Amino acid sequence: MNKTWKPIAGGILDIISGVLNLYVTWYAMVSSSIFWRAQEKVSGTIQIIAIVLVFGVDILGGIYALRRKKWPIALVGSITSLFSMAYGLGLIWAIPALIFVAISKDEFVKAEKPTKPVLKG
Repeated sequence: MNKTWKPIAGGILDIISGVLNLYVTWYAMVSSSIFWRAQEKVSGTIQIIAIVLVFGVDILGGIYALRRKKWPIALVGSITSLFSMAYGLGLIWAIPALIFVAISKDEFVKAEKPTKPVLKG
């Protein structure tokens, strides 16, 4: 297995995109008066949780790409970064991150199934 720079670059770009998306989305919601009216209801809280989860998966995928582990999670993180709320700025990092993670599938460590412990008696 030849290790290249692609998963590292994809992971860094995923993390940048996720942090940027979280910041811009949070700022847009907090600065709008609609947010404050919606926050009084349960729907506002659910919206906040959903946004944090989506972009949290983006950041988590970037971390797994940096570690070259669990390629499906890294790929899902790259895909969720495409749902950019950062006025298109997040897409600048999201599209290359998705390409780098997708083409570097062979560099990720395969997860080994845990074996049952052998009891000697």
